[in-house]
Amino acid sequence: MSKRNFFLIQSVSVEDYSYLRGLAVKYPLMNLPSEEALLKKKIKVSEESFLEALPREERNFLFVLKTEEGEVIGSSQVAAKSGTSAVPFYSLKIFEEAGEKFLQLKKVTDGPSYLGGLILDEKYRGCPEKAGKQLSLIRFLFVALLPAFFENTFHVEVAPFLDEEGRNPFFEHFVTRYVSLSMTEIDYLTLTDKEKLFASYPSGKLLFSALPEVVKKSLGKPGVFSQRAASLLEKQNFQFAGEVDPFDGGPYMQARTCDIPVIKQAKKVFLKLAEEESFQTKKWLWGRLNKAQFSGGMLEGVLRENQLFISKDYFSSFPLPENEEIFVSPFE
Repeated sequence: MSKRNFFLIQSVSVEDYSYLRGLAVKYPLMNLPSEEALLKKKIKVSEESFLEALPREERNFLFVLKTEEGEVIGSSQVAAKSGTSAVPFYSLKIFEEAGEKFLQLKKVTDGPSYLGGLILDEKYRGCPEKAGKQLSLIRFLFVALLPAFFENTFHVEVAPFLDEEGRNPFFEHFVTRYVSLSMTEIDYLTLTDKEKLFASYPSGKLLFSALPEVVKKSLGKPGVFSQRAASLLEKQNFQFAGEVDPFDGGPYMQARTCDIPVIKQAKKVFLKLAEEESFQTKKWLWGRLNKAQFSGGMLEGVLRENQLFISKDYFSSFPLPENEEIFVSPFE
């Protein structure tokens, strides 16, 4: 029998910096920068967000997934809001008018809550414990703990389609006509100066039929490695929002907060030690807040009314004393 892995998901701390930077370097992602100053700022913002030391609309929560040895092997994020008057949010809207399909840049200054990028070390992808799924869904359980922190709608950006040579057709055949920036420069300006980033981007209506065929086929299509993530989001009632990323054409998905199953089914329970050595269990996503520190993950147990009975293995592997009050939601 293979060894069961116990993964712990926690709110990020400064002690996680070196591990997190290693992930950021290995798996470049726009909202998890590898540059020291930007990454340290993101960690600081997250810590202050959990402490409620920032205005609600500026709060961005960063979670890290750890092995039993304390190694950070993944991360995910959730922001209270995307799009404010101070930091607008931009998308490329796809719409029809008079029988024609168009694209047009859309600027949002009062937007929804936002699910940030998820990173998981490739060694743990596809593991029986479904580490990536834990890391993705834990954000919704956190929302269930603190619903007043978030908007009535959630937004997520899905990684775009890439061709066989790893190129993005939308960027190669459309964006480069108007914006003289590399993707690296675009990612940096997205984090530091959005007004400068969109200064040269076309603001008028763009005829969809005028796009090259390769662009039309790829626009709004998730990449090969992001199809699983998109499928997981669809199970949480996310749908294509009719908008794409203005620079890579990746699809934007949205869901009403009240329609997300993990949030709808979340409940408060008390942990109990199961007396039986072998018993029929169900998988649960769990989470708790303790002095502005979040911890969570997945465990197996039997729910009876407001008590969740779990084996001693979980008590020894997680920082969970018996009779502890936690939030759980089915992990299906």
